[in-house]
Amino acid sequence: MTIALLTDGFYPFTMGGIQKHSYYLAKYWARQGIAVHVYHPNPYKAEVLNEHFTAEELERIHFVYVQHPQSIKFPGHYIYNSYRYSKALYKKVGNQKYDAIYAQGFTGWYFVKNQEDINLVTNLHGLNMFQASVNIKHKIQLLLLRIPAKPIILKSHKQISLGGKLTDILYKQGAQPNSVFEVPNAIAGEWIDFSPVSNAKPDKVKNLNKKRDYVKINKTRRFIFIGRYERLKGIEEINQVVEQLVQEGHRNFQIDFVGPIPENKRLDLGDNEKGIGYRAKDIGHREKDIGHREKDIGDSVKANTGNSNSHNPQPKPQTLNPKPYNPQPKPHNLNPIIYHGSITSQQTIQTLLHESDILLCPSYSEGMPTVILEAMACGCAIIATDVGASGELVNDQNGWLIKGNIANDLVSGLKNAMRQALSIEESSLQQMKEASMHKVKEKYTWDVVARQSLEVVRLIG
Repeated sequence: MTIALLTDGFYPFTMGGIQKHSYYLAKYWARQGIAVHVYHPNPYKAEVLNEHFTAEELERIHFVYVQHPQSIKFPGHYIYNSYRYSKALYKKVGNQKYDAIYAQGFTGWYFVKNQEDINLVTNLHGLNMFQASVNIKHKIQLLLLRIPAKPIILKSHKQISLGGKLTDILYKQGAQPNSVFEVPNAIAGEWIDFSPVSNAKPDKVKNLNKKRDYVKINKTRRFIFIGRYERLKGIEEINQVVEQLVQEGHRNFQIDFVGPIPENKRLDLGDNEKGIGYRAKDIGHREKDIGHREKDIGDSVKANTGNSNSHNPQPKPQTLNPKPYNPQPKPHNLNPIIYHGSITSQQTIQTLLHESDILLCPSYSEGMPTVILEAMACGCAIIATDVGASGELVNDQNGWLIKGNIANDLVSGLKNAMRQALSIEESSLQQMKEASMHKVKEKYTWDVVARQSLEVVRLIG
């Protein structure tokens, strides 16, 4: 069986949720004996591929370069060039016969108009363009993104949904009856297998035999947020809730922010009159500021096209065998907020998650966030909004799902969830953390999800 995988870039040459999804699809399909032709716009070097694929995988993966069109910048130029790129992909495929063509994001735009003899599967991922907006400028960006999304939804005979509310969105936007197949997002096995338990004291491992089942309970409740700054990610709301909790006298918590958060979006309460404030700490892992100036709509809309949860959009090369990472805040009568800045080391991210209790993901819109899956694999309970497919991952067994009108109720919902997280018994929190680990191991690894994707492809063929 041979599958054409249409991408607008793939990891490690392009960072992003869809790009990493393409990488893992190709990798795990090849492991299952499928020949995969990856169409992509990334010039690459063979030695880089050898670092990310095994020799056996590369025997079954063929890379086809297609140059991505460029143009002068104007409002909507990204949409215009996405259409041109989809058309270029169509011409490149030409008369090549495939058992199926799997089109990521907007790459299937031109194909849906000419699919009489094509077994086409489309996957628009996060469908952010049909979810909440935060202001007029963002609303305009989302409306532009609907230009390619709408015909793909209307004309696709078979399309992938990550599940949850995303399936409802597809049908509300006119998807053909019985055209939507639910296949979730996934994470690689190394997220399941990693654990810092070898450095833990025996009495900290409670009735769990396997290293990867180790969960840590902190006396000081430890929250973590991972991601770059976007208005949709709810960082302003986190700051607002933290200020309110501190004013109420809640002190026994810490929040770690991982990602390039601009200085003017960092919480710094200082010492107020009541003596209950605290000053955020920056521990020096931030990359040099490159200027977080606003870009035009043509650049901005690209950030909203998929299920992007990358920790750093332009990572620097990692060093081999990074030193164990275990930041310890200096003694302080109150618990600090810590801004780590951009971190590219997966091992460092994993260690931070294992050291944390609860992931904060209060977004206005999402697909199925990879960061939630990664946090669950590392034994975190989750606080998330009920958007996209987040409700498939989070419930009262492993966290707190913020429901209701997110635009109006996010602050109150987040505050209630964090209050409960601060007051919950250690035994109950441990059950939540363990439930997260077990759930992701059973349903959301690439071994499982690649097979599910393949079943959809074979059904079409």
